[in-house]
Amino acid sequence: MTKFRQNMAVPLAAGVALAGTSALALQRWWLLPLLLIPAGVLWWGLRSGVDASTERVRVRALAGSRAYGWDEVAGFRVDGRRVLLATTSGTEVALPAVTPADVPRLIAASGGALEKAPRQPADQ
Repeated sequence: MTKFRQNMAVPLAAGVALAGTSALALQRWWLLPLLLIPAGVLWWGLRSGVDASTERVRVRALAGSRAYGWDEVAGFRVDGRRVLLATTSGTEVALPAVTPADVPRLIAASGGALEKAPRQPADQ
């Protein structure tokens, strides 16, 4: 299984921000909601990403995940620094933590599943 995750600088910075914010928020009870911002960024930085195996690709987000079998994947589209997964049904899903340079590794993780069957365009 190939895993793509956020750079560890993201959760590290969020952890430092959480520690700094807690010193302020614990002095006044009404400032406690401020802790939710760095805690959310920390959780997102640790959780979000993509897991690719020979059976499927799983897109992990802040609160949930969605798995797509390789037979549902029409391909990938690069939009600036983002990579989008195009499905055979015509939808696109952003792939967190995947850069354009990672696309060859992502295709290789399919074990050749993307090359085995010809894809039908979504509008046919």
